[in-house]
Amino acid sequence: MENKNLYQKKGEVRKHNSLIRCKNNLTVIQRKTFAYFLKICIDEVANHNQTQILEVSTIELKKFLRLEKSNNHQHLRKELEILQTKLIQWDLRPNGKGKSSTMLSYFDLDDGIIRFEFSAGLKEKIFENGFTALKLQIITSFSSKYTIALYELLYQWKIREWVEFNIEEFKELMGVADDKAYNNNKNSMYNLRARVLSPALNEINNKSDLKVNCVDIKKGVKIVKFRFEFMSLSAEQLKYRESLEEKIEEYQEKYKDKMGNKYRISEKWHTLTKDGLMYRGKSTQNLFDAINFLKGLRNSGVLKAEDIKEKK
Repeated sequence: MENKNLYQKKGEVRKHNSLIRCKNNLTVIQRKTFAYFLKICIDEVANHNQTQILEVSTIELKKFLRLEKSNNHQHLRKELEILQTKLIQWDLRPNGKGKSSTMLSYFDLDDGIIRFEFSAGLKEKIFENGFTALKLQIITSFSSKYTIALYELLYQWKIREWVEFNIEEFKELMGVADDKAYNNNKNSMYNLRARVLSPALNEINNKSDLKVNCVDIKKGVKIVKFRFEFMSLSAEQLKYRESLEEKIEEYQEKYKDKMGNKYRISEKWHTLTKDGLMYRGKSTQNLFDAINFLKGLRNSGVLKAEDIKEKK
């Protein structure tokens, strides 16, 4: 008989909010694996299976991780061994100390089966109230560890639709607080944006059910916080995005021989790229809109045909 208090929808994992605010530097495989192990653990307990040691086939896990073509069990074993060394903390007290556990207390990979176990303290936290239901299909579609971390953090606040992090807190949550590239040098903020924030925002906006914008909050000229403002996309909006992506792929194939060509529009030269029209290195629109923009200007009479010229 199913325990309704622990029920999670098919394709979702309920992750306690304390575990979402994990400040460890985890790889993308480790983040995805931990989420999938949580799902298995909750499903088993919901169905009154009190087995302490859980299991999953390597085929099933690799399918979720999108590593079906890899036969390298040693790489997967190494990732699991590292998970055993990662500490996760929760219920922090004012002195900064609280409860902690390794993210994985036991595992064995043998004959195509992974057997694993969480510590008693961590399992207790897993089943407490105060969780966020995350869609596994979206989690597994991400290719960046920063995308997964940021998406989970934002999804916690999807009802309120905004959240702020000071810069130091944001670096901790992304797992880069101890990385010299993001601390105490003139390129710290540039690196944080270019390597962490921008790639994560692009993936979330292109692959998830959230539309996110990041606003800098400054004190004088210094950026002290990131404010994330976002909204959940409806099924209709997601369907439109998918249809748009299909059309973009269609035009990419049709106009692949035109990529890199320059067009003069209103005395400015734009370059046609796989992402759209580029003017001085800045994207002006996606490819689907760019092609139609060029066609429209030629056909509508708004500009004369000679005003839109391909550079020879």
